[in-house]
Amino acid sequence: MKQLLGVEESKMIVDFVLTVVFSLLIGIERNNQLAENEREKVFGTDRTFAFISTLGYILFIITPHDLTAYLSGFFVIGALLVGYYVIRLKTEGYFGMTAVILALLMYALPAFIITEPRWFSLLVIVIVMTLSEIKSQIKAFSTKLIGTEFLTLSKFLIITGVILPLVPTEIVIPYLNISPHRLWVAIVVISSISYVSYLLRKFIFPNAGLLLSGILGGLYSSTATIFILSRKSKDVPGNIYEYTSAILAANTLLFLRVWIIIFVFNEPLALATMPHFTFLFLAGAAITYSMYRKEKSSKTPASSTGIMDSNPLELKIAIIFAILYVVFSFVTSYTVAQYGMAGLTVLSYVVGLTDINPFIINLYQSHATTLTSSMMAQATINAVAGNTILHGVYSLILCGKELRKPLVTGYGILGLAVVAVSVAIGLGWM
Repeated sequence: MKQLLGVEESKMIVDFVLTVVFSLLIGIERNNQLAENEREKVFGTDRTFAFISTLGYILFIITPHDLTAYLSGFFVIGALLVGYYVIRLKTEGYFGMTAVILALLMYALPAFIITEPRWFSLLVIVIVMTLSEIKSQIKAFSTKLIGTEFLTLSKFLIITGVILPLVPTEIVIPYLNISPHRLWVAIVVISSISYVSYLLRKFIFPNAGLLLSGILGGLYSSTATIFILSRKSKDVPGNIYEYTSAILAANTLLFLRVWIIIFVFNEPLALATMPHFTFLFLAGAAITYSMYRKEKSSKTPASSTGIMDSNPLELKIAIIFAILYVVFSFVTSYTVAQYGMAGLTVLSYVVGLTDINPFIINLYQSHATTLTSSMMAQATINAVAGNTILHGVYSLILCGKELRKPLVTGYGILGLAVVAVSVAIGLGWM
């Protein structure tokens, strides 16, 4: 076609076809949203949108260096739409503006397709179609948003977009190599991961079963999730393997969460350890799936109420994290200086019995120049191993008696996987 028509003519034809097709799709989508008895009453069918975008295309290209005709058409279409809206408002008492706004978008669509990159035009069309499709979902979502959720969102925007750029980058504790900016970045990263998983659990999957709750809870806080699931399993005599799979899923997501943290703060190390964390994740996913398959389909799904109900952006959580970050920085610096890698190995296992996030982030931020990649990877895996042991111990203590045997099996496999990765890194296989 390019040889017969030339590049400009070919582009003109493609742009016109895309304009008609996209506007027709929007019109069809709009038509499908209306009930059968409303389609003849409401403006904005499939053909109407296609005609409007075709008119916009013609008026835009007939005078490429003068937009008078195109802008005149916009005002004429706008005036007709305003008149239509006023009349419907008087007769119906209430009338939405969706159809009017979509019509104006369809008139602007050809100019957008002609002047902007093709991929961006496709992105805009997809977003418009999606927003048109999920009207009921957006309404349902808005009803769930209460005042506290808006306050939580405001906190998140403040700590990420307002405070972070203003925090000074000067190192205030030279021996520990800590600056307020580094500390706040650590808080932002952990808060972001927890907040996203919190939103998914509360708004996207509010009625999630145990397994999905374990997965999302593992990203939010594997320790808290496993604690809640283990304790709740005592109240439900059945669902043995469902609870087991949810607990193991939460621990499996710990591996993904740690790797995401590594990627954010030390991308080369994240790429080097990707095979190791992939092995851990797949091992955890395999045993989780195996346990889930054993659950009989006749069992009644257990409730997951109570998991991830708390606000992940509470001030006290940030303060505790900051204190632990500074403490671990001091302890890590002292241990490495006095006892070298042997001391760091012992410390990393001990840290695994607490909150490992401040420890591992501190490794990548404050000790990136004093520790080799192998040493940081080994310390990270050791902390993960200690955390996995902790999860296994208190899940066995808190769970119902029926869960202990499958949990021993599951955590035994996870433990072997972590040991294998630790040995591989110790042998230099990274």
